[in-house]
Amino acid sequence: MVVRYGLGILFSMVLTLVILSSSPEVHGAIGCSATVTPHTVSPNSSTNFQIQINNTDSDSITWVRITRPSGNFVITSNGSSGWASSTTEEYAYQSDGVLDPGQSMVVDVTATAVNAQVPSADWIVETTNTPGLNLVSCNGDLGTSISGQVADTTPPNIYNISVSNLRTSSVTISWLTSEPATSKINYGYDDQYGSSTNEDLTLKTNHSMQITGLSQGEAYHYQVVGQDSNANQALSGDNTFLTPLVDPVSQTPEDVITPTGDIIKTKIPIKAIPTEKIPPEVSISTNLDKPFKEAPILTGNARDNEALAGMHYSTDGGKNWLQVDKDQGLGTVQATFSFKPLNLDDGNYQIIVRAIDTSGNIGLSGQKTLVIDRLPPQVGGSVISSGPQIFQPNNDGVIYSLVGVDQKVTVSAVGGPTSILVTAKKNGNSSTLKTFNLTKSPDTGLWSGIISFQEQGDYTLVADSLDGAGNKTSKVIGLAQALAPARVTNNKNSLKDAKVTLYYLEPTTNVWTVWDGASYGQLNPQTTNEKGQFNLFVPEGKYYLKVDAEHYRTLISDVFEIKGSMPILSSLKMKEAININIGKFSIHIPPFSNDRAQIDPPKLSYALPPTAKKLINKQAPDFELKDTNGKLVNSSELTGRPTVITFISSWSPPSREQLYALSQLQKNKDINVIPVVIHENSGKINAIVKISGIQLEILTDPDGTMVDKFGIQTLPAHYVLDRRGVVKSVTVGVLSEEKINDALSGGQ
Repeated sequence: MVVRYGLGILFSMVLTLVILSSSPEVHGAIGCSATVTPHTVSPNSSTNFQIQINNTDSDSITWVRITRPSGNFVITSNGSSGWASSTTEEYAYQSDGVLDPGQSMVVDVTATAVNAQVPSADWIVETTNTPGLNLVSCNGDLGTSISGQVADTTPPNIYNISVSNLRTSSVTISWLTSEPATSKINYGYDDQYGSSTNEDLTLKTNHSMQITGLSQGEAYHYQVVGQDSNANQALSGDNTFLTPLVDPVSQTPEDVITPTGDIIKTKIPIKAIPTEKIPPEVSISTNLDKPFKEAPILTGNARDNEALAGMHYSTDGGKNWLQVDKDQGLGTVQATFSFKPLNLDDGNYQIIVRAIDTSGNIGLSGQKTLVIDRLPPQVGGSVISSGPQIFQPNNDGVIYSLVGVDQKVTVSAVGGPTSILVTAKKNGNSSTLKTFNLTKSPDTGLWSGIISFQEQGDYTLVADSLDGAGNKTSKVIGLAQALAPARVTNNKNSLKDAKVTLYYLEPTTNVWTVWDGASYGQLNPQTTNEKGQFNLFVPEGKYYLKVDAEHYRTLISDVFEIKGSMPILSSLKMKEAININIGKFSIHIPPFSNDRAQIDPPKLSYALPPTAKKLINKQAPDFELKDTNGKLVNSSELTGRPTVITFISSWSPPSREQLYALSQLQKNKDINVIPVVIHENSGKINAIVKISGIQLEILTDPDGTMVDKFGIQTLPAHYVLDRRGVVKSVTVGVLSEEKINDALSGGQ
């Protein structure tokens, strides 16, 4: 760096440097040697290292810096008798002491090792008699490795949680874990639980426990708990169930216990001692080659060499079974059956029939696929997230993204799609297309997948769905704007390997701390790439940035505030540090203060409005839906008062956040507040509302008839109608009572 000074300042600097260079405090390196013990430590351990330093020079040592072997160690403390000590994660410093020629000293350094096996690397011991200047590294045996059994600190993964045998006073909860673990369930009337089952200490991966002593017609919260053999505890998220008011009608047929432990009910008693081992033969006679709008009556027959005891059918390939509706001939060698599966939504169902003979032998029919096709495949509202962070759209329904950042898109769907493909089309460039496959969760029925953008620009996200009958539909599910990441430069060029750390103001303690990026699927601190870029997409809060780079002055931004989930987009310019070279000496002149930078929250815009905006100043589409009690509500009943229609889903976190404001607004009888749940039935919604503890009347649209009529893309979505039923505004995202009231006032 070329530094120009005025003549007076230059003369003063040169004079100072001459004095410094002639001073006995600034001279060549001081000779030394050093050793460390121990040379090997265990993973995930904290160790007190003893580092002996020997002065082999003729000058005294007055300052020491010890550097950890690698980033696999974190220094937590250090000390040496007669010296002042200071510590960072990377360095241990000794100052204000004297180590005379020919003498030795021992520095005790405590450091923690990572939970991994790491080859040997050397500590770096540097000494001088001028703090921070003319450092020399000591030679010696300074290697340390991390070796031994890596400790298991990872808790089990809990998945496939399911509820079965739901009764007025009991329920069975089942789940799987990724490794053998204990079993326990916390449960109660809210997410504080308060009650627990007895812990089953048996380590297993397939878990099932019964909760008893429940009250009928009550909403319960529950949480699954398990520990592996190393006492790593796993906790599931909060789950719920609703006990019925009346137990299902029970039957008392005979039981058959299969080799896997399943209990099968039969109408004809099973022999205590089997007399033969030949299973029955079973066949389904109904032709299922074409799609059906509703399930047909399926028929067939079974034959056995001795006698038939019972028959059942499955619609999910044999995971769950029900008794056939009608049977004739049980107790003889030949019988017929018929059944009609009920409450089947659109989709493909794997039908199997089984027959059990009086010796307990089980025979299975061949598997047939039943395709229910009432509706064409239809995708509902979408939610885009990264870890726990939901990316809220702006009022035009636009989601902001960063180039190169993975985001998860989740959608609901009806009409039995067998595949959903999301295409990201860059607006203004029809040749720029990128596709992402979504997969269906067997637990929730939702479809999800990962999307990302490699080029900045405006994108339209289109979902193409295909069902088992070959029907295809296409729907816009969102608008996205991919933005270029923030950059670090030196005013001319990008800076690679700059360390960017984001600090967050914890609102409860009012203390600044390093933002926990890992919880949001991001790194913090980050190191800039070859383009000087770093990617940070952060939730609402107050922040500041610190940037460090070798040979550059530290840069600290002003405090800035983010409203909602937003990317950091600013370009940060760093200044070179001042170093003056005289001969073989290099003197670093530290700045009197850090450089400052201003971070402006992004001002983002998007020119393309969503499809729903086409409804503004037009009569709202007619509809007729049922509420959760089965009462029919017609759109014609809403005229005469300002109306807000809010589309939500129980699986969407922003939708759940919106419920309370809607419940408060519904108390005002001068307005219509109409929440509509799409792609879900009343039974599930009733349970969620009861569990939430709020009073709210909701309409249900299980077939998604409103999705295309209103152009729904993102949830929640609010449509404000005036007294005549004309749409005055469309807004997406979570709104406060005040904002909804303001919108209603403007729509009168």
